[in-house]
Amino acid sequence: MKPSSLTLLLVLLFAIGAQAQETPLPLGFGKSADDSHIHGAACFTLHLQETEEGRQALREYRQWEQDGRPDIRSRQRLGGGSVATIGTKRNFRVLDFNNNQAYITVEFELRHDGTRSKIWVQTSEFGSNKVSQAKVDAMAQGLEVLTPPLSIDPSKGILENNVSVFGNRPNVDNSGVVHLLVYRFYPTEIPSGSYVAGYFSPTNLSPTASNSNFADIIHINSNPAVYRDGGNVDLGGILNTIAHEDQHLVHARAGQLVAFQNEGQSEWASILNGYPTRSTGYLNLPANVNLNLFTWRTGNDVLYDYARAGLFHNYLGDRFGRTRVGAMSFSGLSNVAAYNSALSGTGVAFDEVLIDFHTANWVNSSTIEGGKYGYVSQQRRNVSVVNPAENYSSVFLNVTTNRTVQYGGAEYLQITGVKNPQITVTNTTVMRYKLILQPVSGPVQVRNVTASQTLTGDFQYVTLVAANPSTTPASFSFSANWDPLPFITENLNYAAASAFFAELPGDATLADQPNRRFFKGYAIRIDPTYAGRLQQLSYTINSRSESIRGSGTLRISLYSAVLVGNEAGTSIARYNPNLSLKSIDVPFSDIGTGFNTVDVRDQNWLVNGATNYFLLFEVVNHTPDARLEFLLDAGSTNQNDPRYFPIRTLIKRVDDNNVTTWGGWSGRNNQLLSATVFSEYTGVLETPVLSGVPTQPVNVLQGTTLQLTVSATGTPTPVFQWRKDGVMIAGQTTSTLTIPSISTTSSGTYEVRATNFAGATAYQSFEVTVVPNQYRLTQNYPNPFNPTTRIEFTIINRSAVTLKVYDVAGRLVRTLADSDFERGLYSVDLDATGLSSGVYFYQLIATPRSGATGFSSTKKMLIVK
Repeated sequence: MKPSSLTLLLVLLFAIGAQAQETPLPLGFGKSADDSHIHGAACFTLHLQETEEGRQALREYRQWEQDGRPDIRSRQRLGGGSVATIGTKRNFRVLDFNNNQAYITVEFELRHDGTRSKIWVQTSEFGSNKVSQAKVDAMAQGLEVLTPPLSIDPSKGILENNVSVFGNRPNVDNSGVVHLLVYRFYPTEIPSGSYVAGYFSPTNLSPTASNSNFADIIHINSNPAVYRDGGNVDLGGILNTIAHEDQHLVHARAGQLVAFQNEGQSEWASILNGYPTRSTGYLNLPANVNLNLFTWRTGNDVLYDYARAGLFHNYLGDRFGRTRVGAMSFSGLSNVAAYNSALSGTGVAFDEVLIDFHTANWVNSSTIEGGKYGYVSQQRRNVSVVNPAENYSSVFLNVTTNRTVQYGGAEYLQITGVKNPQITVTNTTVMRYKLILQPVSGPVQVRNVTASQTLTGDFQYVTLVAANPSTTPASFSFSANWDPLPFITENLNYAAASAFFAELPGDATLADQPNRRFFKGYAIRIDPTYAGRLQQLSYTINSRSESIRGSGTLRISLYSAVLVGNEAGTSIARYNPNLSLKSIDVPFSDIGTGFNTVDVRDQNWLVNGATNYFLLFEVVNHTPDARLEFLLDAGSTNQNDPRYFPIRTLIKRVDDNNVTTWGGWSGRNNQLLSATVFSEYTGVLETPVLSGVPTQPVNVLQGTTLQLTVSATGTPTPVFQWRKDGVMIAGQTTSTLTIPSISTTSSGTYEVRATNFAGATAYQSFEVTVVPNQYRLTQNYPNPFNPTTRIEFTIINRSAVTLKVYDVAGRLVRTLADSDFERGLYSVDLDATGLSSGVYFYQLIATPRSGATGFSSTKKMLIVK
């Protein structure tokens, strides 16, 4: 749907990127499901804002404000009337999510009567095993009394903190309080997987709408957001939802922000109040970094937009202050005008902010240029891009690529292991650039970029950040050449997408899992290819508010490995941690939800090639309530998968007698961890020799996948560069060129070369021709011929195919094909040995198995002997 200039938005979706929050997976137990999280892509409050009723309600409210808020006491309002005290029961109009979001009348009872909030609970939902008074009191405390330690003011509640940043609420009923209506959104059936946790409806601001309660109201889902049948609920999650929704309520008073900005303010509200926000994993998906700034999508992709918006507004707030950025919620401006107003008087242009923001997401340092390339908020301390749009190996020697960047988006182009690189970029009048340099020795540097520059020195990596501040897509060219350094950067990452979490220390209170109290650590096995130095370790913490609790220290240790036999029931080797080699301590205060990176470049963590090691995670020196939730993938039972066999992630168990044993998860799940090893190559050097390149044109059927494999010898193992019409093909560095869906633009001249530290081959070229997506029989070639010729044909649906050759008298002389053929382009050779000179005919008949219209074609050929 279209973003609205008055968007009020939100179901607060706590998720890791587009993935669900995770559930504990016990040793020796099957995986269990957890519906306590909120996942999915629907933005329900945005839906309410886009309805005609929502738009009309805002028009009426703002006209009422403009008219001086005339007296409407005569209006009969469901929420109005006599003064309410604890126990007072009243009816309110709310939405029934099991009935197409139809409005219904529900009875509520007042259970908290504070100076800033009133909490009303659906009468039938109030009770000791439902929405208890203890839960109401806990919500009231978060609203009015205190917020978590990372809050901008932990001694104040959400409502006061939000007003100090975003401004005053509409206060349409002159009560000065926010009403929370806690009720069962789904009276008959709770949906599986995704559900609405809370919403703000603009209808409640209308002085005349029939469904208006005419009060500042936030709606909260009782089940499963406040309590859940058969399980506990973390109230921090619902308070996070309230912090988010409350910004939307403030924004409704006068704000005109588009969806990206309004949601960005609300995501930032979670951070300001000390709650975790969603993972910034989108940063490692280049397509979601190179995206129009104001894009607001539907489906699961909207989760990335929430993360982008929240991170951008968090960056603005950290750099320019809460007052400036918070004022956007009531400025009456939108789009870039709202940002320019916030930046007024700072001396910083919005164009500069965009490139600095994208640079900060790579560097995230508080020590460079006054901290403008980093985050102050602790929850953002570990934000980091790890996947550039393109990563060029040092052995490429030179690259040239053309790129297009969307408005407000960026691309990261990285060269690794280079000496004295020369870099050229185009379109410097429109595009904004920064160079991020990591010398082999020394700290990270950020430099401005001219059209052409030569850098002096040895660099582990050189990263170009390219951002587009223009309102339309902009293109540029990037060219570079360099001397290669014999260094290899290897990223050791064995996990698939997140699916579960596992807590440390082990939680003995979990139902039917008392032995979890013995869980003291998780170790993941790594096996680097080359000897080198560990550079950084990255791990992922679950995103819910209870994922980091209490205080303590995360100790990460490098262990040697010892062979202890075989995996049960297999001949596959089994390893356990053996001796501690190195360790580093990370205080809880330096850990955030989502992606965390630990820099160990100066710790001298040396590893050998083709050798097994373990990285052990333990929580030490902790408070009794300490908790970290590490993410795991779904695991595998495929014994041929080297990511899981031999087993990689092990549980360290220490029993009451202080005896340590090691065991694996029942699904051989891997902890989400990556380790970067920087290695100097000192082995044999053998110049590459390239082979297997096509010598004839390659014909490919339109819409099919092209996979073309070449080969090369050489030591170390060569990498490959592919070009089309002289331009490097992005992402293609292996011996196989893959084009998932061939189009008419795929035709052209292709080149490939193999390269390593010993040298590079010359480019070898071949032609690719795209064949139309239709049944076709080509003229044989050569023609005339003696004694062999080739016939090509195209099949577009699975068909029964015959290809036969006849003489001029109509007699069958050869059958070249008589079987089923799948969709594709085919060729057969005819050997005319034994046939006399003369004219012959060949006929193709294809009968689709689907019952579609068939194809028949006959062509003439000539044998000359």
